[in-house]
Amino acid sequence: MWKVDKKKHEATLKDHILTYDPKEKIMTVKMVGSMSLAELQEGWKFIDEMTRDLDKYRFLVDLTETNPVFDKDFRDYLQGKNSDERILKMAVVFSNPVVRMFAKVMASKRKKTPTEYFRKTEDAVAWLKGEE
Repeated sequence: MWKVDKKKHEATLKDHILTYDPKEKIMTVKMVGSMSLAELQEGWKFIDEMTRDLDKYRFLVDLTETNPVFDKDFRDYLQGKNSDERILKMAVVFSNPVVRMFAKVMASKRKKTPTEYFRKTEDAVAWLKGEE
């Protein structure tokens, strides 16, 4: 079960961390190791809650420490969630080329959302904060 700290705008499960920066309007997902579909679905409730009242927000996905294995149900769920039109920009941080390929396939469903791929979180955040 995700541990939610609304004051810190954070949810954690094992080593996975979801954070929301209300000043910059950046929702960050950091996956560490593997995540089950049930864990993803529970975590997405936090994302929905943190972004519910926003017209637009930025999305940072840190996959530098995740396993590059995602089952079909996991991928299908992400593709369904990938239709949030309020995402202004999406940055993906990766270290494994297989994970980058997976992220590109998922992001291809978001043709209208500018998406970039980075090796460093700092570069991804700087791009997200840049001019729209």
